[in-house]
Amino acid sequence: MKRHVVIAGITSAMIHEDEQTNIVEEHMTAEVLELLKATNEYKKAVESGKDVNALISEAQQSPRYQKYKSPNTRLSILRAALAPKAEPEGDPFDEVLFVFAGGDGFGTKRPINFIAMRKDRSFVEVVSWDSEQFQVPCKCRVTGGIVTNQYGTKVNIASISDVEPKTLEDCQKALQKSALSIKHISELTDLGKFEIHAFRGSIRYVSAEAVFADGKKVGEHPVWCDTENNPPKKHFVGAFSLEGGESGFGINLHVERQRVGKPIIAIDDLFPLAEDAVSEKPDSPKDQASFVQEGVFGREVLALGRVSSVKESKDGDKLYIHVATPFIMQVLSGVPDNSPREKLVQDHEVEPEVTANKKTDKYIHAFVTFGLANNEDPQWIPFEKARRIAEIPDEIPDAIIHEIKMKASALYKEQKSE
Repeated sequence: MKRHVVIAGITSAMIHEDEQTNIVEEHMTAEVLELLKATNEYKKAVESGKDVNALISEAQQSPRYQKYKSPNTRLSILRAALAPKAEPEGDPFDEVLFVFAGGDGFGTKRPINFIAMRKDRSFVEVVSWDSEQFQVPCKCRVTGGIVTNQYGTKVNIASISDVEPKTLEDCQKALQKSALSIKHISELTDLGKFEIHAFRGSIRYVSAEAVFADGKKVGEHPVWCDTENNPPKKHFVGAFSLEGGESGFGINLHVERQRVGKPIIAIDDLFPLAEDAVSEKPDSPKDQASFVQEGVFGREVLALGRVSSVKESKDGDKLYIHVATPFIMQVLSGVPDNSPREKLVQDHEVEPEVTANKKTDKYIHAFVTFGLANNEDPQWIPFEKARRIAEIPDEIPDAIIHEIKMKASALYKEQKSE
């Protein structure tokens, strides 16, 4: 297809459409750069000796810049790239993270909290106002500031580099060894609000997610909702209750309606089921949820989220654990539970393999302290929980941890008898 095009005085007769697009893009880029040079951000960046061309080039290659075609928006992005950066709040942070997904809240002004795994296998939330900042799931190096308070541990971003895309299989390998299920009675009993954990189980129920106003429930969201993106994006909203049997626990995974968040809900056929549910039952979110439940009942899933509440049933016979969950995936077959996990540190950063006679005092001390505080003999602490308590690197094998736990057990008994 050929057209006659006039662009700001540039005339090109009968050029191909792809050539036309290139000319428009090049002209707009030149126009934006001319406007940029007149800004205070550009002038101050040049005066301070910054590599202005490198900063502009990096910003132009960002997903956010590529997404928006408006010259005004692109100019704003380039100005922000050249502006002096305030030091992020918190202690200095520089780590390679495995970033799974991120969520916010519809109708709120909350940032997106991306959940990520650190090299010690603990989890942290990475705070961002830009939904395109991470192409999840991925592994990347994040620098910034880290803050820990009563609401958990969060990282405020200064920079992101060395981005490596990840698959759902990678996610399963990373989460499956530490995921809690109804078998982990002591861990589930001890869960605290705002803690981040992985969970595993089979879907028993699907329910509609509640709508609140002034702290009161006023209805339910449909299971297939719009975000506040421009244009809006459709996504699943609802809660999955995992099979609890006679365990006395109810694990509820809540997928909240999003403002511009990037949750990953990777369950086969879920999206067409949700779309059909709204079409079939347009006026009843509860019936929509039941429709979806019939299609996904019994599916085994892995989920990652933040504990929002832990409540006993009225009769005291059951403990309900509610989790705000931006990441849920259906368990993939053919991925053994003992599959090697993602390495988040380089070999030279890893503490050498140890024996129970070398470099283990800090681990023994951590187990003894935990045991005395919780009246629990360290030898009975499960291996995954032991790694979290003492922050033991993933590269130290369970056999060595067993030796450490036994030494800690002897010391625990000795101190307890005093």
